Amino acid sequence: MAAQWRETRFEDLGAIPLQIAQLDQQIEMMEDTPGNRECLARNARTWEDDSGKVLAVLGVWTLWDGVGQAWALVSGEALRYPVVLGRATKAFLAEIIERDELWRVQATVECGHRSGRRLILWLGFQYEGTMGGYGPTGLDHDLYSIVRDF
Repeated sequence: MAAQWRETRFEDLGAIPLQIAQLDQQIEMMEDTPGNRECLARNARTWEDDSGKVLAVLGVWTLWDGVGQAWALVSGEALRYPVVLGRATKAFLAEIIERDELWRVQATVECGHRSGRRLILWLGFQYEGTMGGYGPTGLDHDLYSIVRDF
């Protein structure tokens, strides 16, 4: 499958049908502002096929200097190509961590989401614990992180 990665546009966030209600609510709460568009262009990437169909969107929000929150919206179709998705994600994370001098990047995965757990562990994240009742719908999530030594 031929596909390409590009800068993310705000519209890409709504291009993937989401199965997790919590993520859907988070996207609806995000405002289409020049600042958010700039942040997505700088700190997120979109994977699309040759026809322009969005397969995945991933990025890192800077919480404060040195700490970021990784996130991903992945279509079922993208999951059929785990090696391509994983390698590109790993390279992009390394780029952001280096560029922004992040010492900590964290991510959450809904408890029971097996493919999400496999990917996050393969990317080098370490399990930190379970956050009960996390997010707007109260679902439990596992917290993972990459912490760099200086």
